[in-house]
Amino acid sequence: MQKNGYRIPVEVSNHLFELKGKPTVISAVKDITSRKQAEEAQKHIEQAVRESEHRFRTLAEASFEGIALTENGIIVDMNEQLAHMYEYERSELIGKSLFDIVVPELRAHVNETIQLGKRESYEILGLRKNGTTFPAEVRGRITRMGGKELYISTIRDITERKQTEKIFQHERNLLRTLIDTMPELINYKDLEGRYLLNNLAHLRSIGAKCQEDALGKTMFDFHAAELAQQYYDNEMQVIQSGKAIIETEELALHKDTGEKRWHLSSKVPLKDNQGKAASYSTISRDITERKHAEADRERLIKELQSAGSDIKTLSGLVPICANCKKIRDDKGFWTQVESYIQERSHARFSHGICPDCMKKLYPNFILNKGTE
Repeated sequence: MQKNGYRIPVEVSNHLFELKGKPTVISAVKDITSRKQAEEAQKHIEQAVRESEHRFRTLAEASFEGIALTENGIIVDMNEQLAHMYEYERSELIGKSLFDIVVPELRAHVNETIQLGKRESYEILGLRKNGTTFPAEVRGRITRMGGKELYISTIRDITERKQTEKIFQHERNLLRTLIDTMPELINYKDLEGRYLLNNLAHLRSIGAKCQEDALGKTMFDFHAAELAQQYYDNEMQVIQSGKAIIETEELALHKDTGEKRWHLSSKVPLKDNQGKAASYSTISRDITERKHAEADRERLIKELQSAGSDIKTLSGLVPICANCKKIRDDKGFWTQVESYIQERSHARFSHGICPDCMKKLYPNFILNKGTE
C-alpha cells in the first residue's frame, strides 16, 4: 500500500457479512509500520548480540588467561584455557562450583570478593583435577547478561612469576647479606638523593636503626647542613657528568660513636638502557686509622729531623768546664752535662758511682767490705 507516494506495510483482515441478503466482505486495513520497524530493530539487536557473543567467544578462546562465567557460584561457561589450566575436560567443569577449583582455606575470601563485586586482583591457590595446586591471580567483576547477574573471572597461572620472584628474593637476600657483612659503607640513591639501599655499616654511621628508617630520606636528614651540601654537590657532579668520582677523602661524623672520621669515597653513576644516569651509588672506606698513622709518621719525621739537628750540634765543639764539667750552651749559660745532653737528644741518664770514685768518696765502706 502506498501513502504519500511511499510504500507502507499494512495488515489486512477480511470479515464476511451478509448485507441485505447478500454476502459481503468487509476488509480492515491497519498500518503496521511501527510494528515492522520494531521487529526489524529486534532483528538487528539479536544479530548484534550474536555477533558480540561471537567476538567475545573468539577473544575468550584466544586469551592466555582462563575465563569463567558463574551464576550464584556455579560455572555456566568458560574458555578452553581455563579447562586446560585445571586439567579438566570442558564438560566436566560446567555446573561445578567455582569453589571446587580453589583450595578450601581460600574459599571464604573468594566468596566475599564475589558477593561484594570487587574488581581488585587477588591471589589464590588453584586446585587441579589431580589434587595438585598452582598459584593464580584472579580478577573479577559482576555483570548483567540476559537479565541475569553473573560474575566473570579471569584467572592467570602465575607459577613462573612466583618462581622468578623467589629467585629474585633469594638473590636480593644474598646481596643484602653480602653488603651487610662488608666493612665499607655502601648506599644507593635515586636522582633526587633519596636513599634506596643502605648497608648496615652505613646505617649505623648515620644513626639509623634499620633500612626503613632511611628509605626515601636524604643526607640532609642525617648530616649537618654544611656537610650534607658538600656531599650533595659532589653527587650532583657525578649525575650531571655521568662520570664516577673515585677515592676522594671526605670528613664524616659517625652518629653511632659521635666521632669525626675520615672516609675514602667513590661515587659511581648507575645508567639506564639509554646510557643516562638513573641512580648512583657511594662506597666509602673508613681511613681514620690510616690518617692518624700518617699524622704520627709526620710528627715522628719532624722529631727525628729536630733530633738530628741537635745531634749535629753535639758532635761539634762543646765548651765544658775542666773542673766541674758543666757545659756552656749557645746562650752562654752553664748547665750540668746531663741536662745539656738530655735537652738535645733522646738520651736519658741514670746515676751511679764508679769503683774509683767509691774508693775516694767512701774509703771506710770499701775498707770494711774488704775486711769482711
